[in-house]
Amino acid sequence: MSVPKLSVIIPVYKSEPYIDACLESLRTQTLRDIEIICINDGSPDGSLEKIRKHAAQDSRIIVIDQENQGPAIARNAGLDRATGEYIGFLDSDDYIDPDYFESMVSMAESHDADILLNNHVLREEEKGTHLYKGSIYTSQLPEGEYLDNLYAAESTVCLVYAHLYRGSLIRENNVRFQAQVFEHKDDYFHEDEFFHRVVHFYAGKVFAYSGPNYHYVARPGSIMDSRKRKNIAYVRCFSALRDYFGDRIYDKDFRLKLFCPMLYTEISDQGELEALKEYLRSIEGYISKSGVYVSDFNHFVMKSIMDAATVDDYYSRIGKYPYVRYQTRIRMSIKKNPAVSVIIPVYNTEKDLAKCLESVCTQLFRDMEIICVNDCSTDGSADIIRHHAIEDVRIKLIDLPQNAGVSNARNKGLDAATGKYIFFIDSDDWIDRDHIGSLVERIEGSGAMVATDINYIMEHEGTGKQAFSSFDWVPEEGGDIPSTTMQRLFPPVVWASIYRRDYIESCHIRFPEVKFGGEDVYFAGVCNLLAGHVHAFRGPYYHYRQRQGSLVRSKGRGFEYLRNFRMMRQTAIENGASLDGAKLFYVESLFIEDEEMFNFMKSFMLEIREEVEAHPEIYTDQDRFLMDIALTTPDYAAFKARYNPNISMSFIRSRMAARKA
Repeated sequence: MSVPKLSVIIPVYKSEPYIDACLESLRTQTLRDIEIICINDGSPDGSLEKIRKHAAQDSRIIVIDQENQGPAIARNAGLDRATGEYIGFLDSDDYIDPDYFESMVSMAESHDADILLNNHVLREEEKGTHLYKGSIYTSQLPEGEYLDNLYAAESTVCLVYAHLYRGSLIRENNVRFQAQVFEHKDDYFHEDEFFHRVVHFYAGKVFAYSGPNYHYVARPGSIMDSRKRKNIAYVRCFSALRDYFGDRIYDKDFRLKLFCPMLYTEISDQGELEALKEYLRSIEGYISKSGVYVSDFNHFVMKSIMDAATVDDYYSRIGKYPYVRYQTRIRMSIKKNPAVSVIIPVYNTEKDLAKCLESVCTQLFRDMEIICVNDCSTDGSADIIRHHAIEDVRIKLIDLPQNAGVSNARNKGLDAATGKYIFFIDSDDWIDRDHIGSLVERIEGSGAMVATDINYIMEHEGTGKQAFSSFDWVPEEGGDIPSTTMQRLFPPVVWASIYRRDYIESCHIRFPEVKFGGEDVYFAGVCNLLAGHVHAFRGPYYHYRQRQGSLVRSKGRGFEYLRNFRMMRQTAIENGASLDGAKLFYVESLFIEDEEMFNFMKSFMLEIREEVEAHPEIYTDQDRFLMDIALTTPDYAAFKARYNPNISMSFIRSRMAARKA
């Protein structure tokens, strides 16, 4: 028997007025290769008879009849029976557009998605039809976008019927809905929330798009709308998630929130308040030890719950509109001029951006503003920033009208900064929790214009990580290092340091507008040289994400280093800074591919020849090889005839030839 492309699971309970429209919408789907699994959960009305009538007319319909045990066990019975390559859910009182599942399957296959989210859910009510905003991941999805798995699990409402799942994902990880039975008539369990978060944990790729419509029929007086004590359900759901994941929740990279929705839900009675307190006390260790993101707003509500003696006392603390109360209090407490301005240039980094922002927002050092400069991203990056800005008023979003590059973005951030100190972080990187605080402590204690943490971890995409300490000779306790010595650090990066803003402004230092990158070379080099000395120390780690195809890996960047070194040298001379002992160029990644590049290289090498010859100890054999090319090669035609455009490759070949001779 062949495996169907899709299994659709429909739990049925007291749906007699709606089940015909539901099944008709499935039977007329343009995707024909489907099996339709209807689980009658002990319906006391005529639902079962109607299902059997449709099954007699369509062999693709499978009927399972069971005693009433709730939607979780009904859906699990469907999952146990399902054989399809993909699995979808449909509620028995809803219906779908004719091409709904064909579009979903096609989109999942074309994007190799384990989970697909369709944003188009229409809520059908007596008063009219409107787009159900709870299903929407982002405001703009012209063609769709990949989502960070755990961020998607937290940020999209758990509408299992708006998702399509790869069957092997569910089968191989044995993902099921959890069912619980309660004595209190208003108690229930978020079995779909549990399933939603667990299945995202195992997923490889999650994709969201806006497809055909799912029609959600809002029944008057439905059980879901009339239920109270919703926080009890959340407590039980998250307790089950905590127990399911076990010790994994303490991994520093485990970011699944086990508390968030309950902080947005009304507390109905004293018993619910006490249950929340007990649960929050039980996860104190999880919050402090794991990598979960706890926003300022989360802390505000949690503290209000823990401090409240009664429900009335809780609402006196948090108000009717918690966000308004939170934002008012925080804005009143924020200084007009914070200690640190954190500048984050952002361009199409939605995969890593949430982790970056969370690492900044959860810093132990709190007195800062977080300036995110969105360089006209075409993915969901701006929405991720806005999502975090709601819960942390320190975040400021600058939306640039057109993409102009990372230099322009950082300069816009500098123009907007009001902090005493400036710290840069790239939007796909992240930092240890005490990183900024350590930098502030060192720059204030030393009185330096620039303080540099020499420890960082290179996070290689898909291949692990590697720890670095850029200067092994820097003492453990740190110390003031001559600027010309610090300037030799390669690659020169701005994210390793913290800078005094008044120093940057007084020297009129900005990032150069360059095409291929290398802007760090100029900014970091000039800041170091004009300062005279830099305070260097071994502190908490900066985690640098090394992505395939990133700008830093581009071939043209090596030549841009030369341009930036030349500008750096000119700026230093204009400001009277000493260049004695400074390294004025590097050969790494240098390609000379045309006459303009060759002429620039030759001119610059002749310009700095005396300074290079005065300090042979700081230049490598490969550096001196380039100087020799400039001195002995008359023009680009001769260079092209003798050398490979890749100077590193030419150097290796020259060494091999010398050994053979």
